[in-house]
Amino acid sequence: MKRLKPQRIFYLTAILLGCFLAARAQQAVTVQAPPPAPSPSAAPIPTPVPDQKAYDEARRIKDPQKKIEALEKVIKDYPERFSAYQARNDVLDVLIKNFPSQTDQIRAAAERYLQPMNFITIGGGSNSVTVALKLMDAGIMLDWAEELAKKGASQDESEAVKAIRRQRARYQDALGRIYLKQGKTNLAKNYLSQALSNEPELTSALIAMGQIAESNGNHKPALEYLTSAAVKSSLKKPDRQLMEAAYRATHHDSLAGLEDLLDDKYRKLNAGLHFDHYQATSKRSNRTALAELFTGSGCGPCVAADLGFDGLLERYNRQELVVLVYHLHVPLPDPMTNPTTVARGKYYAVPGTPTPVVDGFKLPSAGGSREMAKGFFDRMNPKIESELESPAQAQLKLTATREGDLIKANVTVDPIKESSPDLKVQLALTEDELRYTGENGVRFHPMVVRSLGGKDAAGFGLTTGGPTNIEWTFDLKTMSDELKKYLDAYEHEGHRGEAFTFSEKKFQIDSNNLSLVAFVQDMKTKNVLQTVYMKLGPTMTSPAQTAAK
Repeated sequence: MKRLKPQRIFYLTAILLGCFLAARAQQAVTVQAPPPAPSPSAAPIPTPVPDQKAYDEARRIKDPQKKIEALEKVIKDYPERFSAYQARNDVLDVLIKNFPSQTDQIRAAAERYLQPMNFITIGGGSNSVTVALKLMDAGIMLDWAEELAKKGASQDESEAVKAIRRQRARYQDALGRIYLKQGKTNLAKNYLSQALSNEPELTSALIAMGQIAESNGNHKPALEYLTSAAVKSSLKKPDRQLMEAAYRATHHDSLAGLEDLLDDKYRKLNAGLHFDHYQATSKRSNRTALAELFTGSGCGPCVAADLGFDGLLERYNRQELVVLVYHLHVPLPDPMTNPTTVARGKYYAVPGTPTPVVDGFKLPSAGGSREMAKGFFDRMNPKIESELESPAQAQLKLTATREGDLIKANVTVDPIKESSPDLKVQLALTEDELRYTGENGVRFHPMVVRSLGGKDAAGFGLTTGGPTNIEWTFDLKTMSDELKKYLDAYEHEGHRGEAFTFSEKKFQIDSNNLSLVAFVQDMKTKNVLQTVYMKLGPTMTSPAQTAAK
């Protein structure tokens, strides 16, 4: 490999630092909900959070073996907290210092430390070099230390080159679009082509190239550019009209098949994402886990979360995991939002989007781009697998019948292992998949919550001393009318005081694309005791049923 001169290394470092600062806000972030009004009273002195308290206590232990055991417990109990990352590092340090001959254990601890954690912004080559230096200082495993140091250098150089190309694409795209507005089409095309060479998925450059091609009567390349942009972000109305004009020009003046074309391109865009099916262990319990996600179609960081939840649906069947997705107007208006999803977000005190929740346990609210979807999935999966080895605390039976627009659900709960006055049955009606492209480019939205059962969508209390039987009817026509009324009112009032217009209002409900989900939840602790899922058929004149024990 050709060596870089010191001066070039200096310039690369300076550019990389600028790229890092510019890109940091786009990776592993959460879009915050509007902050509450400040309280006039003085804030109480905060107490240490449980994970940090456990970590601090583990670090104070003098006996090396007991210290390792305590640190391992922190890693197991708080896998998604920063303290787990610190504990990983400390276990490695204790092993190197006190048990230098146990090379297998040291290597295993080092490899675990090198595993990515989504809420840690540093890593990769930097962590590889950190481990290499630890081994070098101890004078052990020097061949592997050499390998790690070389690997770290290669990773850092590769990431630096990628960051530079992304930053270069931004100014090439800006210049190209400036030249296009100035009427300097050839210059614009030249710079925009360079931008796409450096960043092939740069939506603004794709749209501009489509505009140039269509203005020159080159309909086929215009259609390719504009449809490629349309599956990555919602198009503004003039650009959508331009795409439709290019499609008509190449398809006998018809729009038939355009949406199918976009569907196909979108699925190919994410074809590289694959998630292995869950293999139950001997510890598998009778629990069906519940994963809830608060997201928004206008939320950029939600892309990783949305695609990560697609991965969860691929990995697990509905007897293992049930998913509920609540859309919110965060940060932009979302036509899949409804009053029940807003209320559910308030119940969990959702700080922003994306926010994932597993069996009532709120996980860190960190998302990112499409490239970070696998990392998001990897962050969610251990919690789910842990829940599947924890026994259910209730038994549920769900039956349903259907007459026209009326869906009549019946839930029976019996028994409950630990009774509590705060327990409630929650019943959700979901649309299995909605097609809508918002500002973040996600086109397909699974398990979208359309309504929750109970008065004010607040669920149902449990009967003490025996089985609880609950009946609830969802009226699809009434629901659709109320959704339209809600979206019309939100549009009329404006989003946070700003006028806007929905590009599409998703108030119509596909009656052939529905499921029911019931679960028992402690409304005080938020712990979910058990969940049950039922896919609704087009016609159900006799009761269909499913049960979770």
